[in-house]
Amino acid sequence: MRRRPIGVLVDALRALGADISYEGEEGYPPLRVNGRRLAGGDIEMDASVSSQYVSALMMIAPLMERGLTLTLTGDVASRPYIIMTLKMMKLWGVDGELYRDVITIAPGAYSAPAVPVEIEGDWSAAAAWYEITAISGGMITIDNLTDESCQGDRIVADIYSRLGVDTDF
Repeated sequence: MRRRPIGVLVDALRALGADISYEGEEGYPPLRVNGRRLAGGDIEMDASVSSQYVSALMMIAPLMERGLTLTLTGDVASRPYIIMTLKMMKLWGVDGELYRDVITIAPGAYSAPAVPVEIEGDWSAAAAWYEITAISGGMITIDNLTDESCQGDRIVADIYSRLGVDTDF
């Protein structure tokens, strides 16, 4: 973790009112975070680094005093994961909007869904198993992946079909 650049996220959180300092090298963990409610508001963020940072801000946005309007700059990494975050937040009662490269989330609160929610498996993790199956010529069963997934790595099923790996959902 000490080599994972986190400066883009820390800068965004600071702009939203967070009290965060670096305990070691600037831009990298470990961090010291002094908890308080974030003001929120309008910020820009370089989204070419990681969609995880965008999702992190999105998930805390409803708890900010003014919500969040996040303008994404740069080549947006993993847009499908940003869309997936919005869909999951909606299941828990928080509406957000993505229009072009601007995400808007109003202040609000999360609430439990009225029906049980099944969390889809991780297509990124499944990709390695597709590779092993292509090389070995064997058969494998992976539970909890869907054909209608909004995960970007869902495409591995299509790619590996060209290599003789058939997927049945």
